[in-house]
Amino acid sequence: MTVSLITGGTRGLGRETARRLIGLGHTVHVGGRDEGRGRAAADELGAHFLPLDVTDDVSVAAAAAEFTRREGRLDVLVNNAGAFEGMRGADEVTAAVMRQVFETNVFGTVRMTHAFLPLLLGRRERAWDSGDRDAFVDADSAFHLAVVAASHNEVLAELYADLGQVVRDSLKEHFGAPVLRPRDRMDHARLLDAIRAGDAATAAGEAASHTSGCRPGG
Repeated sequence: MTVSLITGGTRGLGRETARRLIGLGHTVHVGGRDEGRGRAAADELGAHFLPLDVTDDVSVAAAAAEFTRREGRLDVLVNNAGAFEGMRGADEVTAAVMRQVFETNVFGTVRMTHAFLPLLLGRRERAWDSGDRDAFVDADSAFHLAVVAASHNEVLAELYADLGQVVRDSLKEHFGAPVLRPRDRMDHARLLDAIRAGDAATAAGEAASHTSGCRPGG
């Protein structure tokens, strides 16, 4: 069963995403700051609540540790949490307002991706170790999508979403052997280093330039 985590998953688009993924058979965890509302939403949805504040390093680290204890793996990370301060004129926009928006919408996404990267990579590594080509292709494509989404590059994200099946078909055609072999993969160390360093622009560029042929590790 696919294990998914949705930040800001207790209301709005995050809650609807949770509802739909549960309908598809996913085990869904919804993250949120308000424990009372979060647990109520999780109970109504049939999900699991994870206390989480994406703007706080300690909270994210604690959430990653708790999620590892609960599931030991993560297949889908939906960085949905976002802040919107309304439409404001130039005379109303302050550094404090923009800092809060960026802390949630940009740094929060990078913070979450960095903290949960070991769990996300685990799916690819298990598929690689098993020699299951199709499982690796699916896991690798999902990983690339997550990296691009984390970059906040809307053009790349839309491109990957539209071409998701094309990417999968290309990978399957490129790796026609029934069993994965080390020589079938290119090292993707630069991508992983960029993610770990929080360099979203480089990570997005690496993900876009290597739609196939990457291997776990680095």
